[in-house]
Amino acid sequence: MSERKIKAEFPGLKKSPFFLTSPESPHYNCIAWAAGDSQNVWWPHPPPLVSYWPPGVARTQDLQTFIAAFATLGYAVCADGTLDAGFEKVALFADAQGKPTHAAKQLPNGRWSSKLGLLEDIDHILYSLEGAQYGKVVQYLIEAEKPHRSPRTVGVNRRDWCSSDSDFGLCGQICPKIPGGRAQVVGTDRGAGRNRTDE
Repeated sequence: MSERKIKAEFPGLKKSPFFLTSPESPHYNCIAWAAGDSQNVWWPHPPPLVSYWPPGVARTQDLQTFIAAFATLGYAVCADGTLDAGFEKVALFADAQGKPTHAAKQLPNGRWSSKLGLLEDIDHILYSLEGAQYGKVVQYLIEAEKPHRSPRTVGVNRRDWCSSDSDFGLCGQICPKIPGGRAQVVGTDRGAGRNRTDE
């Protein structure tokens, strides 16, 4: 997707520098990316829709459920997004009704990384994504411990349904509108544009 369209969807990016850091991918979404998983779509869809969600965590779209999901990875609630060297942080976004819509993870330099629905990953200033699409940052989490992470085997990408009129949609809404075929890596002047699927 062009930088122009991204700026149109997220007006905060018009005055804040951001960098495309991956091609588009339908194989994972923002919650998965923040959780360190680039193989599955994470969202608490109830059956019959299929997506990965940590075992034992309720499949409801509320803030406490998302906090519980990240707790399975060793994350705990923290006060803010201040950079703490050696600790990973996640920011959860929610809409005006308090329903989670997006997650971003902090980079070692203090900036943030987000997967825009099923489109590209970007490197950005955190609050530049606040607005009509994702609402506002409502909670910060810090990775207090690193438990053993067993392979995730239940993630399934469904592209036969879509309830969003936007290419971005909610992060859990898997939209089949990815434009024609495989996207090319978009390079930037900061050496980005590599595919981060190995992370």
